[in-house]
Amino acid sequence: MSSESDFGSSSPSHEMAQYLQMYLDETAEQLDALVETLLVLERAPTDSDQLNEAFRMVHSIKGSSALMGLENITVLTHQLENHFERLRSGTQLLDQHAMGLILRSVDFLRNGNARLRAGQSIESDPELLEELRQLQSPKVVEPKPVVTKLQKNYRIEIRLEADMPLPDLKAELVLARLGELGSIRETEPAMTELEKVAQTLRLQVLIQSQHSEDELRSVVNIAGVQSVIIDEDATDFVREELAATEVAEPVIVEEEVASIVAADPKAKVSETVRVDIDRLDHLMNLAGELVVNKARFVQIAKQMSPAFRKSNMNRARAFGEAMRRVIQSLRSDDDQEVSRAHRQLYELESELEAIEEQSTLWEESRRSFSQITDAIDQLTRVSKSLQRGVLETRMVPVSPLFNRFKRVVRDIAIELDKKVDLEISGEKTELDKRMIDELGDPLVHLVRNAIDHGIESADVRRRNGKPEIGTLHLEAAHSGNNVFIYIRDDGGGINTSKIRKRLIERNILPASAAEALSEREAAEYVWHPGFSTAEKVSDISGRGVGMDIVKTRISELNGTIDIQSTPGRGTQFTIRLPLTLAIIRSLLFRLRHGIFAVPIDNVREIVSVPINEVVTIHGNHTFEVRGEFIPLVDIDDIFEWHEVAYDYRGYGGVASESDLKRVNVVILQTAGKTIGLRVDELLGGQDIVIKSLAENFVHIRGLSGASILGDGSVCLLLDVAASIAMASDTARQRAV
Repeated sequence: MSSESDFGSSSPSHEMAQYLQMYLDETAEQLDALVETLLVLERAPTDSDQLNEAFRMVHSIKGSSALMGLENITVLTHQLENHFERLRSGTQLLDQHAMGLILRSVDFLRNGNARLRAGQSIESDPELLEELRQLQSPKVVEPKPVVTKLQKNYRIEIRLEADMPLPDLKAELVLARLGELGSIRETEPAMTELEKVAQTLRLQVLIQSQHSEDELRSVVNIAGVQSVIIDEDATDFVREELAATEVAEPVIVEEEVASIVAADPKAKVSETVRVDIDRLDHLMNLAGELVVNKARFVQIAKQMSPAFRKSNMNRARAFGEAMRRVIQSLRSDDDQEVSRAHRQLYELESELEAIEEQSTLWEESRRSFSQITDAIDQLTRVSKSLQRGVLETRMVPVSPLFNRFKRVVRDIAIELDKKVDLEISGEKTELDKRMIDELGDPLVHLVRNAIDHGIESADVRRRNGKPEIGTLHLEAAHSGNNVFIYIRDDGGGINTSKIRKRLIERNILPASAAEALSEREAAEYVWHPGFSTAEKVSDISGRGVGMDIVKTRISELNGTIDIQSTPGRGTQFTIRLPLTLAIIRSLLFRLRHGIFAVPIDNVREIVSVPINEVVTIHGNHTFEVRGEFIPLVDIDDIFEWHEVAYDYRGYGGVASESDLKRVNVVILQTAGKTIGLRVDELLGGQDIVIKSLAENFVHIRGLSGASILGDGSVCLLLDVAASIAMASDTARQRAV
């Protein structure tokens, strides 16, 4: 076996090292595109356009590797190039065996890139080269048509109640709830100017959704909303907007580019530059620090503003004038009894002059302070734009991640002797690059389990009246400050009877408790460490590892995952992720233990509940909101503070006269679960920079991280999913 002469044991020359990174990046992109083309050819092996495209990419990789002196890669790609030339000429046909060898060659090339990045040499694979020389003719596979879904367009006008607290935050909550049911195209006022809602008490939303008008109305009709008007006749406006923003990307070849430039000298191909992800991380940290400092300026200005109110200065000036009139009156009196006070009056008049001078200084300071507030407003706009810009530089489409699973699904289906089609939608949805890197393994586990456990064999599907070919769908969608990723199959669904049986067999639950589980509660046990319903262990799944790792990894990304399963019809996993891990739009509130925050997208609504409407059931508190009973919890129901817990104010104990007669409640929801968290004081919405507790201190269940606020105090961000689970555990213990 030979090794690469230029890369490996000896250090590359300065010139070669300069181009190595470019070669690796370009080759990685070409290999991803080549796999895409190969999977299309597997269904249409005589497609001349795809054969030409595959030949072009292999030829390009061959030329680049030869230029870099990578002999083993050049030899392999030369064999591939020869075979694709035979395929293009029609002297050979592409079959499954050949496809397998070509994909193995792609794996070899990817592994070669990984070794080069690690500074290692690339070993040749004589066996693979020999098999490539002996390729045989293939068979033809027919492609499957793609089915699309239609959506409706709505214009929604929401009017808020007068004198309600935090109207801009209420508008954010409304938009977050609407975003879960569709794609918000436009708002008035704009999403970046929701503070204007405080003056107008009016919000207009243009949304595209598959849901009905009644469903949209139900999610908008929350406490504080006075009226909702929905107009479905917004088609023309949305169609024009979509025509401008969602035009399909044209495929342009070199000749077409040349003709475009010749016809329009201003036309040019957009330029891009590769940036090291660590540099973007550093830039994002700086943007986060700027957000913190901006918040500090805002806090300082808020604290100083009472001292510079014009009414205070007018009052001081009026006081001085009144005192001067009194002094003049006393001086005009000729009575001898007051003569001794004249000296004191003179001194008092001197003090009044000092007060007037100070008043004048205050007036000048007030004008300067007004300029400071204008500068802070400008800083706020700039910091928001910078934050948005830095975030956009880190955002990349999920398409490369999703397209990777075309190969994964193909290989697993062949190994399990199943027929599976992969459908992908929403691949242009963008997500933070770091999060996409972390999502690969969790999605692989979910896809493997969907094919192994979910989708039935062709024989079973025929007996059940289903198409022989199962369907696995990957979908991504943007909603507010979140991205939703759906993994759904049309298989047999989760067998909850098997789950209950396995829970009893492994002594995880007693028989009575297992049988009492609802369908949804039983399905949730797929996340239990070491749990599996597989009858036998395979290389694909069945060892009881993977699903608990999936949930852990998603939680580490400040996300949630939910299961929906219908027996005989299939299963859907819904992953909800924030757009970025660095800066999160949050609701802040004060508790006895300090300031806490929750992601705004986990806040269903904020209500004020009369104490006398809070009821106790089996030792647990609950309250009613529009016919729905919601558990009411305190932060002490979630965390242990190692101190004497205090009683609920006004319910469950003796209330003092100073206690409020109403309690502020933040209704939190995630993965179909809801609780009401009692808070002492609402502080409003704010962008906060999240720092990991696990990296800087220690992981604490129920907390996603911490942040530094503008006044220097520490704010803790709740992990809503974990907090709800912990509160439920406390409620069960109390009810026993």
